[in-house]
Amino acid sequence: MVSLNDIRSRFAGMRSNTASEIPGLESPYRAWLVYTNEKIGAAVPCDSVFEQGFYAQFSEVKIEYVKEMRIGSEKYAVLFLYVVHNEVTREELSDFASICAGFIDPGINGEKRRNLVNNPKDWWFRMRHIVGNRSVDMQIYSIVGELIIYDYLLQQHKNGISWTGNKKSRVDFMTGKETYEVKTTLQRYGSTITVHGQFQLAVMKKDAVQKLEFCRLEENPDKGISVNNLLARLGQHGEDNSAISNVLTKMGFPPGSLERQKTFSILEIREYDVDSHFPAITNDSFVNGKLPDGIVRIDYSVDLENLPYRSLTYTF
Repeated sequence: MVSLNDIRSRFAGMRSNTASEIPGLESPYRAWLVYTNEKIGAAVPCDSVFEQGFYAQFSEVKIEYVKEMRIGSEKYAVLFLYVVHNEVTREELSDFASICAGFIDPGINGEKRRNLVNNPKDWWFRMRHIVGNRSVDMQIYSIVGELIIYDYLLQQHKNGISWTGNKKSRVDFMTGKETYEVKTTLQRYGSTITVHGQFQLAVMKKDAVQKLEFCRLEENPDKGISVNNLLARLGQHGEDNSAISNVLTKMGFPPGSLERQKTFSILEIREYDVDSHFPAITNDSFVNGKLPDGIVRIDYSVDLENLPYRSLTYTF
């Protein structure tokens, strides 16, 4: 039986770069509490091989397949459930200990442990359902929408494509004098977008051609388009997969992330010209070309339904 109070006590007293084995577990079901590189949590040995890695997170809690974790003088392949120590309060670390206790517990005749190491994805989803996500899920569908447009632009033989990725840029893509902002939704009906700030749809250059791409997707767990297979497609066009993957990692979607595996179907893609007829709020919308005193930013919604657009045909 794994003692929750013991885990809480050990967490409270652990020093960085140490590991502590959980007592009372049979050899096949051993487990450790680990504090390394600011990550603190529980590790269990894992003989399963995850060629693409395994990683998932919600709120502050993360799970990762580590091919080689040094514990004492030995190295083990483990599933590591952890939080970043300086990102949680003492009370939150105490709450996290209860999740670790369930993670470590081998169950009757080791059944829970075998299920965990053979299918950590199922364990993760069950845990999320029980505990509940305290934060908004990362919107991976938005990334899928951007990578679809990336692939589309390459199919149209656009040159010098620059994807802004995790940079805080006004638009998502630039190709010479053209700019592309991508908005993606999972809503089957309605065409309302949110514009972030008064600069996002403002004219960037006098002779720039500015476009807005509106992607309507739906999650399709059986088949469809994912970040992983879009990365492969971009690589076929000669794009640097590793560089794009590094950007995704910085955005919170590292290799092995379950989010990268989520698949979507395309319902439609619309392209709008962002010109003088497109409804937008910019600094030029106000007297003297600037926001009223005391206002620093304006986010607003635009209904695209009655605006002229072109339907794009994308082949995957």
